Amino acid sequence: MSSNYGSQLCAADATRFGSTGTAMFWLRNTRQETARHEELVHFGFSHRTKRTASGTSVVYRLSDREAVGMFIEEVIPRWEREGREFLLN
Repeated sequence: MSSNYGSQLCAADATRFGSTGTAMFWLRNTRQETARHEELVHFGFSHRTKRTASGTSVVYRLSDREAVGMFIEEVIPRWEREGREFLLN
């Protein structure tokens, strides 16, 4: 899961500041990031931290067929109405 800060994506890696790498920093909204993480975990997503040479990210996976159907039919349309940006893979 990444959080979008004005087209800059930050991995959910617990750092307090985000950076574009060009001496531009901002305080991250950790409350919102934590709330989104807890929302996904509460819904039934499993998660794991993935570390690569380019940084850290969290991968969420939903395996239960009934939960997948409910997510597609109810949660995605709600998120779209709320204007949330998300990527399904």
